[in-house]
Amino acid sequence: MSWGIEGLYGQPHLHFAAVDSTNEVAKRLLMRAPEGPGATVTADYQWAGRGRGSRRWHSARGMGLWLSCSFLLGGCHPGHLALVAGAAVAECLRRRGVPAAVKWPNDVLVNGKKLAGVLGEVIRPGGKQWVVLGIGVNLNQVRDDFPAELWGRATSLKMETGRWWDPHQLAGQLLRHLEQWLLRARREPGEALRWWKGLCPWWGQTIRAHTPLGALTGRAVDVDAEGRLVVDTGSGMVALSSGEVSIGYPCDEVGDWR
Repeated sequence: MSWGIEGLYGQPHLHFAAVDSTNEVAKRLLMRAPEGPGATVTADYQWAGRGRGSRRWHSARGMGLWLSCSFLLGGCHPGHLALVAGAAVAECLRRRGVPAAVKWPNDVLVNGKKLAGVLGEVIRPGGKQWVVLGIGVNLNQVRDDFPAELWGRATSLKMETGRWWDPHQLAGQLLRHLEQWLLRARREPGEALRWWKGLCPWWGQTIRAHTPLGALTGRAVDVDAEGRLVVDTGSGMVALSSGEVSIGYPCDEVGDWR
């Protein structure tokens, strides 16, 4: 079944009523056809949607846009992928009047609440480096559709704008933005990073980061060429490649739910 939209870079678009995870479907398709062309996968419902660190993403039936696409890594740095996709989501929404912002490494926020997340995975079927990029956007939930522990921290486009959003329409628009951002990241990686940083409003603010090596506090000052967050701890600069970050609002537990 198809929504009648073209997949990323003109690849096939496959839509399902229910899947375990759109990323898992995209990976299985690549394992069957490692020569490509890859696929764009959407679903009404995921029963095993996930994020970084195996966190669960609450993918309610018909309530959001749950999308994954696969493509060859090419010249794009793996560390840029979540940033590029998050920026594409934020820009797509901002052009529709939604004040979306990005938060390192994979979040899209509106009014300080988590609206969307990104999960990027690199796999190597047939000896080639493929990327499977998953994007989840909350569209039509109301507060009680989220688990109670996410009240006040998660949001949807309906909660922010008061109207219903069409996932078919948004998917086509988002894919066009994503194509443009991926091309930019390959041709002008420095410019793509500068654009991402322009969508992030908290440079210079004090952050708290929980990393595999422990917690640290400092000022967020930059994102480097590998997509790492550069933090001034007061005793030196630290470049974070992964972790949970909070910036003046309670995002520690919401940072990775896809």
